[in-house]
Amino acid sequence: NKPHIKTAFQQLNDENVVGFQVNYDDSQALKKQFGVTMQSTFVLIEKGDMAKFKKLGPGQFDADTFLTFLQSV
Repeated sequence: NKPHIKTAFQQLNDENVVGFQVNYDDSQALKKQFGVTMQSTFVLIEKGDMAKFKKLGPGQFDADTFLTFLQSV
């Protein structure tokens, strides 16, 4: 997914959207907070409001699918 994620962020070209990679095995609190049960799950937090989030995954995605996900807020 990494090359597709990078491509999607480049195509989005929005400085207000920031991506972070979190270690699945070391992030129990975040997994619980966002209901993540498998690796390769992506969480999009809307305008910094931790209560407003969307998930994509788990799974493999192409750049267009990930770009659409990023644009969904």
